[in-house]
Amino acid sequence: MSKPSHTILYAPGMEEMALGIAALVEGATALCTTELINSAAPPFCAALCWEKFPSGDPNLKLRMSAVRDKHVILLMNHDTMYLFEQLAVLLHLQRFNVPKSRADLAARKWKQLTADDYETCSAKSVTVITPWYRHCQMERTCRWTVRDDRKWDNSDPNGEFVDVPTAQSFAAMLSSLPIPGTRPLPPQQLLLIDIHEYEDLEKTLISTGRWSNQVRPYDYTHGTGTFFTSAFARYLSSVLYPSITDVASQYVVFPDSGAHRRFISMVENSIKLPLDHILWISKTRVGASITQKDDLFFRNDKGEECKLQGRIPDKSTVLIADDFTNSGSTIFGGAEIVRSHAGADVTVNAFVSHFVAKYDHATVKKFVDKLYQDGCGVDSFTCTDSIPNVVQWLQAAGLERQAAGLPQKAFVMPLAPLIADWILQEPLGGEPRRFSREECLTLVRFGGCATLVRRTSAAVCAKEPSSDLKAAAAAGALAGALVGAAAAVCVLAFSARLQR
Repeated sequence: MSKPSHTILYAPGMEEMALGIAALVEGATALCTTELINSAAPPFCAALCWEKFPSGDPNLKLRMSAVRDKHVILLMNHDTMYLFEQLAVLLHLQRFNVPKSRADLAARKWKQLTADDYETCSAKSVTVITPWYRHCQMERTCRWTVRDDRKWDNSDPNGEFVDVPTAQSFAAMLSSLPIPGTRPLPPQQLLLIDIHEYEDLEKTLISTGRWSNQVRPYDYTHGTGTFFTSAFARYLSSVLYPSITDVASQYVVFPDSGAHRRFISMVENSIKLPLDHILWISKTRVGASITQKDDLFFRNDKGEECKLQGRIPDKSTVLIADDFTNSGSTIFGGAEIVRSHAGADVTVNAFVSHFVAKYDHATVKKFVDKLYQDGCGVDSFTCTDSIPNVVQWLQAAGLERQAAGLPQKAFVMPLAPLIADWILQEPLGGEPRRFSREECLTLVRFGGCATLVRRTSAAVCAKEPSSDLKAAAAAGALAGALVGAAAAVCVLAFSARLQR
C-alpha cells in the first residue's frame, strides 16, 4: 500500500512547524491565513481562512478540494484565541455539506436550500496534532474547602468544592460528533506530547469510541502510549546523550517526585545513568502555593527513597527537567538547590517540553532577564516550540542579548521531526515508515535556525504547481540547505556548552 498524501491545516502561529512536518511526511501545506483578501498570495494556494466578522466572531472558509477525501492533518495551537474556531474546523472535516454547483442556487445566494441541494462530504482521515494540551493541568477531581485564612485547602475530607477536570472536559469536546448525516465518519487519531498525567485523560478519550489510535499500554521508558509521544525522550537521545563524555559526571534532577516517577525509566534507557544520578527535589503544593525543600532524593535498586549523601562532584553537568513551567520559578529554585549540594565548576542546564510562561510577554521577558542575571544558577535553557507565541518572544529576547555581545543561553528544539515520525508510524492509510537516524535528527534551533538532516519534499500549494511555483519550491529547498548549515553551527556551539 502506498503512503498517503496529506493536507496539513494549521492554526495561526503554527506556520513554521507545519512546514517542517510537510517536508518530512511528503505532504502539502496549503496556505492557512487570517486575511486572504489582503494577502499577496494567490487565492488558489489558500486552504483555510481564519477570518472574522467586524464583531470579531469567526467567519471561517475552507477550500473543499484541499480536504474532501484527503488525509488531513490538523495542527492545533492552544496559546491563541482561535480555540473555538479550531474545534469548529475539526468537526467540519468529519462531515460537511456542500451546495451543488448549480446556477439557480447561486442566483439565490445559496439561501433556502433543501436536502437535495447538498452533497455531504468529509476528509478521508483526520489526524489531530496538539503539541501543547493547554488544559492538562487539571486532570483529576479533589475536594476543597476555604480555610479561615481565606486559602484553598484540599485536606478536609468534607470539602464542599470539587475541581472541574478540564483535561477530561476538553478531551470530550475534541471527541464530539459532527453535524448529523448518513455519510460514514472518517477515521481520526490524536497525538499529545509529554502530557502531565495520562491515565484519566486516556480513559476519557478511549471511552468516547471516536478515535482510531491503536490502543497500547503507556510506556514510561519511551513516553509513548495510545495518544502520546515524548519530546523529552527525543531530547535525551538526540541532544543530551551525544553530548555526554563521562556518564559519571552527568546528573538529571527533577523538580518534584511526580516528574521523577514519570521520567526515571526514560532517563535510564536513554542515557544509562545510575539511579543515584537521577534525583528529585521535594516539593509541596497547596492550590497555587509551591514550596521546595533543600534536599535531593533518589530511589535505589529496591525502590526505596534515599537522600543524597555528599555533594555532586566538581565539574559535573546537571540537567533540571520538567514537562512544563509557568514562570520558571521551580527551574531557578531547583538550580539554587542543586548548586547548594554541588562542588565547583558545575554546569546546570534546564529543559522543559512546554514553556508556558503564563502566555504573557512580560513573563517571558522577566524569565530571560533572570536567565542572564549575575549569579543565575541556570547556564542554559531549552524548550520545544509547542507554544509558538511564547517561543517567539523567548527567541526575540535572547537575540537582543546576543546582539549586545552576551552568550546564547536560550535554545529551542523543533517538534516537527518528532511529529512527522509519529504520523508515519501511525498511518490512517498507507504503510508505516520509520525515519532512519540519517534521514531525520532532532537538533536544537534558535533564532530561526533549523536543521533537518534530509528534507524529503518541499511544501507547496494545494494545486499542481506552475513552473513559477516549482521554481519557488526549488529555491526553498536551497534556502533550507543554507539554513541547515547555519543551524549546524548553532548545534555544535550548544553541544560544546553542554560538555563544559
